[in-house]
Amino acid sequence: MLNYKFIVYILVFLGTKSFAISEPDSLLQLVNSSKGKQKADALNAIAFYYCYNEPNKAKHYAFTSLKVCERENYSEGWGKAYIRLGIAYDVSGNYDSSVYCYNQALKKYTSPKGIGAAYNNLGLIEWKHSKLKDAIGYFYKAMPYFQQIEDKNYLANLYNNIGLIFQETKDHRKALSFFLKAVELYRLIEDMDNMGGTYTNISNAYSWMGKKDSALYYINQSIDYNSKANNIYGLSIAYIDLGSLLVSKDYKRYDEALIYYHKSLALKKQMNEEEGIVFIYIDIADIHHRKQQNDSFIFYSYKALEISKKNNFLGRQKKLYQNFAEFYAEQKNADSVYTYLNLFNTLKDSIYNKEFNSALADAETKYETKEKELTIQLQDNQISKKNYYIVALLFSLISIALIFILLYHRYKARQKNKLQAEIIHQQDLATKAVLEAEENERKRVATDLHDSVGQILSAVKINLSAMETSIAKDNLPKYDNIMNMVDNACKEVRAIAHNMMPNSLLKNGLVSAIKEFINQINSDVLKITLNTSGLSNRLESNTEMVLYRVVQESVNNVIKHAQASTLEIQIILDEEGVSLTIEDNGKGFDTTKQSEGIGLQNLRSRITFLKGEIDIQSAPGKGTLIAIFIGSNHQPA
Repeated sequence: MLNYKFIVYILVFLGTKSFAISEPDSLLQLVNSSKGKQKADALNAIAFYYCYNEPNKAKHYAFTSLKVCERENYSEGWGKAYIRLGIAYDVSGNYDSSVYCYNQALKKYTSPKGIGAAYNNLGLIEWKHSKLKDAIGYFYKAMPYFQQIEDKNYLANLYNNIGLIFQETKDHRKALSFFLKAVELYRLIEDMDNMGGTYTNISNAYSWMGKKDSALYYINQSIDYNSKANNIYGLSIAYIDLGSLLVSKDYKRYDEALIYYHKSLALKKQMNEEEGIVFIYIDIADIHHRKQQNDSFIFYSYKALEISKKNNFLGRQKKLYQNFAEFYAEQKNADSVYTYLNLFNTLKDSIYNKEFNSALADAETKYETKEKELTIQLQDNQISKKNYYIVALLFSLISIALIFILLYHRYKARQKNKLQAEIIHQQDLATKAVLEAEENERKRVATDLHDSVGQILSAVKINLSAMETSIAKDNLPKYDNIMNMVDNACKEVRAIAHNMMPNSLLKNGLVSAIKEFINQINSDVLKITLNTSGLSNRLESNTEMVLYRVVQESVNNVIKHAQASTLEIQIILDEEGVSLTIEDNGKGFDTTKQSEGIGLQNLRSRITFLKGEIDIQSAPGKGTLIAIFIGSNHQPA
C-alpha cells in the first residue's frame, strides 16, 4: 500500500512583489529606462519570470544582472541573481552548477531572508538528489534566519519539509511535531492550500504510529480544507490517503476505498500527472488482489507498468515487478516468478544512508545548542556593521574630497582602469566556473551511463547467453533478436557516453578527438576533410572542449539541415591565437532574413564563453562558412 506525502518544495526567489506579477515586455521597458539598482531588480524579475519555463533565458538575464550589480556594488541584487541562476541550472538538470550558484549567493547576501533562502534552496536540491543528511543540515541552517523575519510562510514551509525528512527516516513523532508547528503558522496566515496539505502529512504520521482513528480524522480535515481552497492537487492526494486508511487491517472497507481511489484517479488524469496515476493504479490493483479478483489485479498492474516504462519511473517499475513476482508465487507459476524476480533485482538500488540517523541527531543537537548563540551573534554583527559603515562613510567622504582637489583627473583615470580590469577578471572567473561545472556534469552523466547502465546491459547479455542451450529451437530466432537488441542498446549507451565526454579528447587532445568523431560519420552521407597546423602541443582544456563541441555541433547541423556532400574543417594555431573554419557546399540560407536556430545559437554562446569571435557567412545555394577566432590572450589560464 502506497502513501503520498505533501511536499512544500519551494525554491525561494525573493523577488520584488510588484515585478513578480509583471509581463516580460513591461519589465524590458523598465530595464531600458532605468539605471543602477532598479535596473538590476528588473533584470532579476525577468529571470524570475523565465526560471521554470525557459531556463536559458533566465540565465541570460541573471548574468546581465550580475554585471550591473558588480558595477553598482549591489550585494542583495547579486545574491538574488545567483539564486535565480541556481534555480535555472536545477531546472536544466545541471546539479553542480546549481549548488555553485547558491553558494555564491551566500557570499553576497547580508539580509536574514536572503541567507535563509540560499540555505533553504541548497537543502531542497540535496533532498531532491536523496542526500538527506546534507538536506537536513541546510534546513537547520536556514531556520534561525527565517525565524527573524515577519513572513511566517517561509518558516511554515521549512517546518513542513523538515517534518517530511523525519518521516522518511521513520521518526514519526518528531515529524508530527514539525507538522503541527507548520499547520499552526498556516492557520495564522490563513493559507488554506498548505493547511490542507499539512493535514495530509499529519494523517500519515498518525497512520505510521498506528493511531488510525486520528489519521482518519485529519485526512477528512485535509479533504475539507482542500475542497474549500479548490486545491485539486492536494485533494487528489487526500483521496489516496483516505483510500489507504480504509484498506488497512483496522477497517478493511475495500469497496469504499475503491471509490476514493477512482475519485483521485479522475483528478490525476485531469492534471495529466502520470506518476500519480501509476501510484493509484498500483493501489487499486492491490485491493483487487486482496479480493482475489486476479484479472483486475493483472489489468491495473499492467496499466501502471506501461506508464512507468514510458516515463522511466524506475522505482515504480521495481515495485510492480515485486508485486508480479509475489502474485505468481501464489499461483505457483515458477517461470513467471523467475522472470519478474530477475527484473526486480536489475532495478534494485538502495539510496538510504545508514549513517544518516546518527548524523541527523548530531545536526539537531548542534542547532539546539547554537541557535541562541547565532541569534545574539547576528544582532551584534548588525550593530558592528552599522558603526563600521558610519566610520567608513565619514572617512571616504574626507578622502574623496582631498583627492578630488589634489589629483582628480589622475585618480579618475586610474580608478576607471582598475574597475574595468576587476570586472573582466570576475567575468573570467565566473565564465570558467560555469564551463567547468557544465563539463563536470557531462562527465558525471557519461560515467553513470557507462558504469551503471552499461554494466547492467552487459549483465543482461551474460544471463541471456547462459540461457541459450535451454531455449527451444522454435524460440531461437526470438532469442537471437533479443540478443541483437541488447547489443544495440550497449552500443547506443557507449556512443552517448562517448559523445558527452570523449576519452580521446581527454587523453590525446583536440585533433585526435575530432578525427575519431569524423571517422564515425558515413562518408557516403558526408565527405569530411580535416586540415590542421601548429597543433603539436595541447591547448588549454576548456578551449579544447569548447572547440570540440563547436565542431560536433556544426557537423550535426550540416547533416541535419544543409544537404551538403562535402565539409572542410581547418584548425590553425599561431602566436595570435586559434582559428577554426568550417565550410560546407550545402543549400545555405539567407542570413539577413532567416533567424538563427538553436544550433547556431549554441555555437555563438560557446564561443562567447571564451571571448572569441565568430562570423557566419551564407547565401541560398552557396553553402555556409563559419569562421571562429580565439585570441591567445583570451584563452583561459
